[in-house]
Amino acid sequence: MEKLEKSWLSEQDIINRVAEVKGIKLSSPIEGSIYVYSGTIMSLPLTKKVIADLEEAGFKFLPPEREQDKYLIEFKLREGRYCWRLKPEEQLELTFNIFKHPARNEDGVHLIPTIGNLNDGSTDDYIPGLKAFRIAFKNFKENAHPLVRDLIKNNKNDLVVSWAELNLEGLMSISQLWSEFEKGGPSRKYLKRLPFIKPNPELACTLETFKLPQFVPKKAQLEILTAWERQLSKFQSEL
Repeated sequence: MEKLEKSWLSEQDIINRVAEVKGIKLSSPIEGSIYVYSGTIMSLPLTKKVIADLEEAGFKFLPPEREQDKYLIEFKLREGRYCWRLKPEEQLELTFNIFKHPARNEDGVHLIPTIGNLNDGSTDDYIPGLKAFRIAFKNFKENAHPLVRDLIKNNKNDLVVSWAELNLEGLMSISQLWSEFEKGGPSRKYLKRLPFIKPNPELACTLETFKLPQFVPKKAQLEILTAWERQLSKFQSEL
């Protein structure tokens, strides 16, 4: 079982694999956050040409309300009014947020772009921030990170790293795999409460721990099903 456990993945393991495959660095985790954050992927300076392009697209550069700021940028979208303050040294910095529970998405791991200082953490204002980055990017296309090129090319509000790209097609949680095991007989659903069942689907289901290994790649699933069958046979023989 110990050898088999090495093949299980935690949600943190999955996100680390995304970072490795996509060539991005992850920032130190923030306690209490539902996201893991990447480091800066690309920074774009607010040159005169960028500012002119942004103003043409509807962004307004207003006098700062605070002495330490350089601009107060305003953008109107539908009924909303979005304002961001930038200090003189600040640029448009692209980072990605990755949901801490990536395996809940069937299509893969979603990377949500955020633009530094054009996002206050709410879901309402990251779209105009991304719009500003796309406009500014036209002036700095060379040497862009592949993820930036994908983001601009696809013209979507997020990127998806497929399970196939991560070599994790067919990934299942231990509790999902147990549901498949239960199909072998009606009495099996009660067995997960027994302490000798390993891996225990009840434990994997109740412990909301980011670092808890609870996901099984397809190549290891048969081994776990076989292990459960052996445990069940031993239990029945001892009754």
